[in-house]
Formats: sequence, C-alpha cells, structure tokens
Amino acid sequence: MIIINTTFVLDPSIAAEALDWVKNTYAASAPAIGMLARIIANEDAGGYALHLSFDSMADALEWDRKSGAPLRQELTRFWGEKALSFCTFLETVE
Repeated sequence: MIIINTTFVLDPSIAAEALDWVKNTYAASAPAIGMLARIIANEDAGGYALHLSFDSMADALEWDRKSGAPLRQELTRFWGEKALSFCTFLETVE
C-alpha cells in the first residue's frame, strides 16, 4: 500500500476554514482517507497530517497529478503563506 502523507501548516487566523477545506475538498477528492491528525510537536504551529491510501504507486501518482497538486496550488493561491503544505510518499512495510 502507498500512503501520501500531506502535511499542512495553517496559521491560526485561517485554521478552522482551511481545515474544513482540507477535509471537504482535498481529502474528499481522494479514493480513500486513512487518517487526519493534528501534529503535537508544537501545538501553536497549526500542523496537521493527512494520510491518503492507494493500492499502488501508479494510483498515488495519478491522483497527485490530477487532483492533489492542483488542489495544493489552490490552497496556496487562496491563503498564501498562511497555509503551507508538502507531500511525502510512503510505502507500508510489513
């Protein structure tokens, strides 16, 4: 299984609205949501991690090309530096 971990850092002034966008637009565009979690390393930082699950690397790359990357660009256009994101592709290990 392949997981796309997208980390979002949201300024507190837009966090509620942007987190709603993450759940209802970004995550909703994926075939399967694994988990959304708040990063607690620094509670004031407004960090969140979203795991999206895919059956193969090809599926993950296709979703990211068609949906993920354009939506992350939309996030940046809408909120600028108040909403940052980056992705990490992970492969599960048994």
